[in-house]
This record gives sequence, C-alpha cells and structure tokens, in this order.
Amino acid sequence: MRSLLIFAVFGFFLAVFGCRTKAVQQQAANRLAADDTLWLITTLQDRRATDSLIALHQSARAIYREAVALALASVQDTAALSALYQLLNDAEPRVRKMAAYAIGQIGSTRSAANLIFAVQKDKSAAVVSAAAEALGKCADSAALQVLAALRYDAPEQAQQRHGQMMGLYRALTWKRLRLPIGDSKALSFLAPNYPDSLRIMAANYFARSPDKVYEPITRELLVALNDNHPHVRLNIALALSNSTSSKVQQKLLEAIQKDAAYEVQIAALRAIGTLKNPIPLEPIKEVIGKSLCSAQPNIAVAAAEVIRNKADKVSIKYFYSIIDSVRNPRARALVMGAVMKFHPSSGQSFVEELLKKTADPYEQGFLLKALAEAPQNNRLLAKYLSEAHHHPVVRTSALEGLLQIQSRKDFTALPDKDFVRQQIIATLNSQDAALIALAAGAIADPANGYTQYLKGDTTLLHQAKQGLSLPRDIETLIEVEKAIAHIAGKPAPKAPQLGWNHPIDRQVLASIKQGQEVVIKTTKGNVVFRLFPEQTPGSVVSFVKLLRQGYYNGKTFHRVVPNFVVQGGCPRGDGYGGMNYTLRSEFAPLHYKAGTVGLASAGKDTESCQWFISHIPTPHLDGRYTIFAEVKSGMEVVHQLEIGDKILEATLQ
Repeated sequence: MRSLLIFAVFGFFLAVFGCRTKAVQQQAANRLAADDTLWLITTLQDRRATDSLIALHQSARAIYREAVALALASVQDTAALSALYQLLNDAEPRVRKMAAYAIGQIGSTRSAANLIFAVQKDKSAAVVSAAAEALGKCADSAALQVLAALRYDAPEQAQQRHGQMMGLYRALTWKRLRLPIGDSKALSFLAPNYPDSLRIMAANYFARSPDKVYEPITRELLVALNDNHPHVRLNIALALSNSTSSKVQQKLLEAIQKDAAYEVQIAALRAIGTLKNPIPLEPIKEVIGKSLCSAQPNIAVAAAEVIRNKADKVSIKYFYSIIDSVRNPRARALVMGAVMKFHPSSGQSFVEELLKKTADPYEQGFLLKALAEAPQNNRLLAKYLSEAHHHPVVRTSALEGLLQIQSRKDFTALPDKDFVRQQIIATLNSQDAALIALAAGAIADPANGYTQYLKGDTTLLHQAKQGLSLPRDIETLIEVEKAIAHIAGKPAPKAPQLGWNHPIDRQVLASIKQGQEVVIKTTKGNVVFRLFPEQTPGSVVSFVKLLRQGYYNGKTFHRVVPNFVVQGGCPRGDGYGGMNYTLRSEFAPLHYKAGTVGLASAGKDTESCQWFISHIPTPHLDGRYTIFAEVKSGMEVVHQLEIGDKILEATLQ
C-alpha cells in the first residue's frame, strides 16, 4: 500500500510540475535539476508539503531518503517526526545523519529519547556527532545532563567530541539551558591538544552565556586567552568581559594594543567597553584613542562604541581633542554623539558643519544620530525626516534619532515630548515602509507610553497596514501587528505566515553548477563566492537571476557590525527593502564560518534579496539563516568594507 502511495504522489507531481524535461536533464549542471525525483523533493520542500514528503521517505534509494530528510529539516513540521525517527534507524549512515539533523531543526523536546538512543547506540561516528548536536536543540535539563556526561576520550573519537560540544552550545543558544557539568566539559575542550574547530566552539560557548560569571574558572580562561587561534582568543575575551580581575584587565589591554589579529583587538575593546566592566576610560584613554584613529574601519568603530558606552564628562574632552585624527566617519560621529551628551554646545556647531559639508547619505545618517544626543535637536531631526527628497537612509536615521530622544529616561520631562510623539505618529501616514516599521516598533514598546497617547485608537495603524505591499513589506507588517496587539492589550502575535509565492526556476537551476563562482566587485576590491545550489536551490536561483539582471550593480553595503557581518543588497539602501516575493528558508548541515554568505530575513520563510557575509564564525546563526554561498577569496576585502561601500558589479563566472 505504501509503495502505491509513493507512486501516486510521484506521478501526480511530475504531471503537475512537468518535471520530466529531457533538455533540462541533459544540460543540468547539478544533481537537483538533473534528477526528476530530487527535483520533485525540492519542489515539495519549497511548497512545505509535509505529507507528500513523508510519503516518499521509504524510497528504495538512499539518496532520495536522505533528500527527504534534508527537505524536512527546512519544513520543520512536527508531523514529520515519526517518519524521521524511522530514518534515524535507516541502514545507511548518511540517511541517519540527515535524519538527526532534521529532528534537531524541528527542536521538539519529545525527540530527546530517540536522539539519546542514537548517540549511545549508533556505530557511525558521523551519525553520533549529528545526533549529539541535534540533542542540544531538543534538550530539556535531563537530556542535557545525559549529553554533558558522555565520555569520548579516545583519539579516534574526534567527531563525537565535536558533536557533543556542538550539542552543549545548541542547548545554550536554542534552549537557554546550561549546567555546571556542561561548563566543565566545554572547559576541558579548550585544551591546546584539541583541534581548532573544537576549541573555537568551546570558546563560543563561554562567550554566548548571558551572565558571563566565570570567576571560579578565570585562571583557566586566561590560559585560553593565549591560544594560538584568534577565534578562540576573541571569544575568550568576550567571555571575560565582566571580570573584575586585574590580570584579566591587563590581558585585555594587551590584546587591544598587541594582538596580531584585528578581530581579537575588537573583542577586547568590546569586553572593556561593556557597562559591567569596571575599568574607567580616563586611565586608558590613550589606548582607546589609538584604536579610534586606526586605519582598520572595524577597530575604529569598536573603539568609538566603547567611548559612547563609557565616556564621562572628563574623559570625553580627550577624545574630542583628537577628533581630527579620526578617519572613519562612522567612528567620528559616534564620538561626537558622546560629546553632544556631555557638552552639547561644544559639539553642536561641529556636527552641523560636518552635516552641511557631506553629500554622503550614510555619513549624514551617522551625524543625525549624533545630534539626537541633544534633545533640543528635535526639530532639526524632524526637518530631515519630513523632506521627501532625502535618501531613505537619511530619513530613517532622522526618525531613529527622534526615537533615541524619546527613549531617554527624562523624556517625559522634555519640553518637546509631544512634538516627538506627533512626528512618530505622522510617519504612519508616510506610506514609507521603513518609517512605518520604526514608528510601529516604538508604539509596541511599553516603555514609551504610546498606548495612553493614542487613547487605544488603532485606526492609523490599520490604515498603514492596508497600504503595505506584501510580501515585500513583511517586516513592516510584523511590527504593525505587534503595535496593534499592544494597544489592544494582547500578547504579541506570531509572525504572519506568507504563502508560497516564488517557485524555483528549474531551467535556471540547471545552469548553475555546485561550487559555481561569483565575483563581487566592490569599491574596496573583489570578493569571490562559491554557490551551494544543491543545498539551497531556491536561494541560489533567486540570487543568480537578480545577478544576471544586474540588480546588485550599484547597491550598497548598508550594515556592518564589527566581528559579525557585512550586509548588502537592499533596494532602498537602509535595510528595509525587498523584492515583490519571498523565499523559503533552506537549511542544510552547513555552519557559519568566517566568510559564510547567508540570506537576511525577518523570520522563517521571509528571505529576499539581502545577503550578508560573516566576519568570523557565528554558529548561533546556524540552522536559522539560510547559507547559500561561501567566500573563496577576498576576505581581506570583506574586513575592510564599510557602510556605504558599493557593489560595483556582480558577475557569474
């Protein structure tokens, strides 16, 4: 009976979608487009057709059973768990491994027992590793105890150790679960005799803990701060950011000044710059000032962020005195924002003069946010907000500045508070998706008190909602729905679900080989990508179609977060733009390493045209943001990219 059902499903979809196209098969550069059954599974995944995928999970060929499991990892439907449990006992290790990954992606705690059984009984190291990582995504406290207690001491058990560490990390980042036994296991994996990949994950584990209370193991972490791999050192620096130890403080200062890896310098700057770190800026101002004047843009920005967070009325005078030596416009604006906070009269004319001189909308945006440190600039910011001829990034920055003013603790006492509120509400009639999203976000924040101001009236929000263009404005719709719910006194709703609206073009997919290279020519140099069409076909096809149309030529990098990502591809240039379609999230057992290329999204299945490149390993993004490519060459360019740099041309090789 099952075989008849599989045959019926297979035949139906081949008929509906016209899957058998000999010309496509003969020309196909990758397996998905060349093989009818793999193409069928790809289409079912894209349509989120759980029942039809389940009907194919007992296919006679392992390649198809593996593909079904991979498809279900993206669909993430608990209705598929029974089928995946069967695949977790498949005769083929590669099928079991993919089933474990898919179960982890669904993340149900009721899967813990099946994964524990696989971890303890499976003979394949690769399967055990995948099951251990998946267990972390599905763990409760009892399951985490089992995971942390596993012993993989033999030299040949490297895969199992890595899976165990990944599982501990996933429990921390997916389930917010952490146990002392897990800390001890992670600490043991920082030993220098272990591979780089394992030590990096262990260091990430300590860096991602929300409390970072590590006083009992400070000595051990200090040893790891001397690790020979920069990605270990930078994460340990972050892990030690709350330490009061004088030895730690000294090591962080040494890292800022002497570490050969700029990423470690940034991490040490951030560790020093956290509000919980006890070091005052006055005695180390020259160290921070040197970083502020760095030619490396991310170091300069990180140093400016330290100044913004920790400067006081005395130390800010030093940084103002060296402002002419600061080459990075974003860093300069951040410092001037701090100057405005403590010495408004000294900074006002300087910032206004810079604002008049620059025609760069991104620099204008930086300076407008600096002006927001002085509440009397309400009306100046509103002027930039109201003038439609300004670049979108200027207007969004002006509104963000107004929102910054109203977030001040003394906002209710400010004389212009009603003016700021009126400006925010006026944006709801602007028909500008970015401004509406920002205004709605402010309304949804209970701390702002807009519910009382709006007197429970959601008319403007509903009108703004009606004017949105979906699916392009999905991110704005999410914010508007939250604001409406807040005014109505209801919990924030789940993100709206968009239907399937952008089928994968098989002809285009057939033309893209696995590992196909793309050259991104930027104002700082060239970056070369390798594409993953077999893992993320819908994402790659969309990217390639846009690239062939010349869409990315002239687009800017609108977001750069030091030691995290550089992001571009927005049609507006401010991060709020998209296409008139959305893509399905596509998850495969790939990891965010330095140079991984992912798709930006506002939640599952909302991807579009924006993409980002990771500066360093960012494993907390794994399985949550589609990975469709990796950087083959040009990472030195990626590390130099700044907000406002352009994509001159993107070409397929």
